[in-house]
Amino acid sequence: MMKIIHLVYSKMTAIRHYIFWI
Repeated sequence: MMKIIHLVYSKMTAIRHYIFWI
């Protein structure tokens, strides 16, 4: 359970950083 939450959180953070850099 914790792994899934961490994975989703990392994914959202990565997407947010990607959009920020564009």
